[in-house]
Amino acid sequence: MKRISILFAIALLFTACEKDQDDESQAIECTKKMKERYQNELECRDEGFSATHLFQATYQGEIVYYLMLVCPSCDVIGPTEGVTCSGKKVTFNQDDLQEQKLVYNSCTKTYVE
Repeated sequence: MKRISILFAIALLFTACEKDQDDESQAIECTKKMKERYQNELECRDEGFSATHLFQATYQGEIVYYLMLVCPSCDVIGPTEGVTCSGKKVTFNQDDLQEQKLVYNSCTKTYVE
């Protein structure tokens, strides 16, 4: 009986790991898709002073992607809309975004995962 329990636990562990990898690779593919979608708007005008980067956040349970101007010396209002991986436009209040993170840096031209 112990052997069956151990085998079941190992199988469950491998299944959980596969799911995490699938979720991660799906997120990476979506980030690449969004980078291509916003390609013409991503720019680095002066590294460290003014750039438009691609960000990701969770809004009402959905992952949304949006552009944000990063400019420490500018008085800029944050974004109010983004897009889900499926292409659905989402309007939001930036205060309602959760787990915001940079996913593509337009100055270094690298993905940040």
